[in-house]
Amino acid sequence: MQFGFQLNKNYEVGPVNPGDLREDVRKLYVKYRDKFVFKVPDENDYGNERRFYVYEWFTKDEEKIFYVGKGTGKRYNHILSDMKRSRGIYYKELQDNFGIDYRIVAKELTNLEAEIYEICWIHERTSQGEVLIQFVDGVCQESCRI
Repeated sequence: MQFGFQLNKNYEVGPVNPGDLREDVRKLYVKYRDKFVFKVPDENDYGNERRFYVYEWFTKDEEKIFYVGKGTGKRYNHILSDMKRSRGIYYKELQDNFGIDYRIVAKELTNLEAEIYEICWIHERTSQGEVLIQFVDGVCQESCRI
C-alpha cells in the first residue's frame, strides 16, 4: 500500500533528512522509509514551529481505533462537528453504540514530523487490524488529507 501527501500548493519538494527529525519520529521514518514516499511539505507557513500533533479517536468500550489524524489547536474536534452533518454518520453511530473519545499520540511536532508520524501511525494501526473510518469504501473522507 502506498500513501502520498497531497500538497495544496505547487512547491518544490525533496527527500526527508532523518537527522532533522525528533527521535520518536525518526524511528518511525526509518522503519517505513522504504514503504512510503515521503515528501517534505512546504515549511514557509510554519517554519520549525512545534505546534502540531497526531491524534486518534477510539471507541470507549474496547478502545477500537477508528480515526487517525494530525492537527493544531482543536483540530481533533472535527469528529464532533462532523457528527452533526451527514458525513459524520459513522462517527454518530459509534458514539451512540459504544461511546467515543480521542487521545493525542504525539505532540509538539513540526509540520513535517506530524506528516510523517500521521502516515506511519495510520499504517501501524491498520497493521494491527484497526479499521479506520476515513478510508471506508476505499474513498478518503473529506476530512482526510492523505
